[in-house]
Amino acid sequence: MTTPSRPRNDLYLKGLKTTNDKRDVLAADVRRLTDEEANGAAKMATFAWITTASDIELDGCLTLSKEAFIDAVKAKGPTTADGDREAIIRQGAANHPWVYSPTIARACGPVLLEPWQQSSAHLTAGVTVALITRRAVWLRRFTQYKGDDHDILNEFHTLHMTTPSRPRNDLYLKGLKTTNDKRDVLAADVTKLPTQQADGAAKAATLTWIETASERELNGWLSFSDQEFIDAVKAKGPTTADGDREAIIRQGAANHPWVYSPTIARACGPVLLEPWQQSSAHLTAGVTVALITRRAVWLRRFTQYKGDDHDILNEFHTRLNLPSTTKPQDALNKLYTWKRASTYGLAGYSVWLFTAITTSPKIQKASQKLKVFWHGQGSK
Repeated sequence: MTTPSRPRNDLYLKGLKTTNDKRDVLAADVRRLTDEEANGAAKMATFAWITTASDIELDGCLTLSKEAFIDAVKAKGPTTADGDREAIIRQGAANHPWVYSPTIARACGPVLLEPWQQSSAHLTAGVTVALITRRAVWLRRFTQYKGDDHDILNEFHTLHMTTPSRPRNDLYLKGLKTTNDKRDVLAADVTKLPTQQADGAAKAATLTWIETASERELNGWLSFSDQEFIDAVKAKGPTTADGDREAIIRQGAANHPWVYSPTIARACGPVLLEPWQQSSAHLTAGVTVALITRRAVWLRRFTQYKGDDHDILNEFHTRLNLPSTTKPQDALNKLYTWKRASTYGLAGYSVWLFTAITTSPKIQKASQKLKVFWHGQGSK
């Protein structure tokens, strides 16, 4: 029951008559290897290889020395990260010999390993350096300019060189000769504001306003301090939630004076704010109360029935969705529950309907006219 140590001779191989015998011996050799000699991934890969290897491959692996066998098992495992990296570098150098640098790939690790990474980095770096150099050139020209031509100065300012900080003095305003110049400067000021100081909606509203603002308004805005300018931009944004809600209520009362209740809209917040929400709620509540009341009525009839006619009892069971074995006295608890639900539902719906009717704009206007009429009749 002993297995000869490696290397094994031809005589031992002749004793393994079938391919499966050779596979069984090799699999046992792999299982005996310790974790220090080969890791689990290498062993699993070797097991997979054994099941498909040819007789020649199996014979060769069986005759290896122990050290050679361990190396072979390790080689069957996943390649190392360094091996993968070198394979990518060799492939990149072969496919892109003119633009790919193996030296940069080895020095920068995974950041510039792939050919596309190096190409993107070249392009990004080139564009960045060009923009920086362009800005440096314009800054040098601006600092060397000795004249006071406002058109030239405005060109520098438009190129985002230096715009005077707020508040700006009258001398700067005089340099903006046309209304469009002032609009351009103000628009640039708005776009420079970070999101923390003004959101997109406020900026968009301000940019729209700038296109139609008068010269006097533009001059006022240009002379604001930083905080005043930020506050003014915020004020151009959408109104608050309360303002929006009141606008919807006024619009609903104007469009649907008979069925819309501003009082309910203010009391119930966003749930019953829109006219369609109130109409849907009226319809849903009315149908629900009607169904509850209908079930309570049928339960009362069922509990009051004293006969034993199976057809009548089956009709009650079907209408009330009750088991066929339910007797009238067994439904008393259900009757009490549904009766209370019907009573409370009818009371609540009546109050709601009364409030909706009496607080609708049309009814309120009619009641005011009626009061004036009665008061007038009484005075006579």
